[in-house]
Amino acid sequence: MIASRPSLLTDRPHLRPPLEEAVEVGLSTDELTRAERDQFADLHYALRIADR
Repeated sequence: MIASRPSLLTDRPHLRPPLEEAVEVGLSTDELTRAERDQFADLHYALRIADR
């Protein structure tokens, strides 16, 4: 979704910090499947490049 609508992150910078925190929490758990972990990693990457 972020790839097709990057404005979700760029137009709402106030939403990025809580989303970044949630992604970090999600990535730190051992309870994710490989697919879920990949989705969190993709979102983490999207957040990083949204700051550029």
